Amino acid sequence: MKDYWKDLSLREAWSKRERFNFILNYFDEKLESSNGETNDEPVDEPTVEPVEPVTVNVSVHVKDSEDNGINGALVEIYQDNNDPYTGNTGKAGGCTVRNVPIGNYSIRVSAEDYITSIDELVVIEGENNVEIILELENGA
Repeated sequence: MKDYWKDLSLREAWSKRERFNFILNYFDEKLESSNGETNDEPVDEPTVEPVEPVTVNVSVHVKDSEDNGINGALVEIYQDNNDPYTGNTGKAGGCTVRNVPIGNYSIRVSAEDYITSIDELVVIEGENNVEIILELENGA
């Protein structure tokens, strides 16, 4: 059997039962080999199937302090240095950013003549509606 500690990171996609069985088999082999007995039977290791991330659409509405939609705002949803998921608002100030995996993100919204907004965003299964209010740069 392969070294348990070396392969532990490969097992994260396994179910709890698969991990439990793997650990039991590992220690059973260690006990048998320490008693002088050998186990020549091959151990069936479960295959690790790739898991497709769950993605959702994030609906964003960008408006000014007077509740007017801001046309042409750039919406960026990102994690660390990864490429952002982006969208641009229409005349009413709304846009939909599509196929964002569930997780924790930052959301940056920028528009000409407005102060850029950066906030934290948690994307969950189901509806994700975000409202962002931008302030004018000149304070008017």
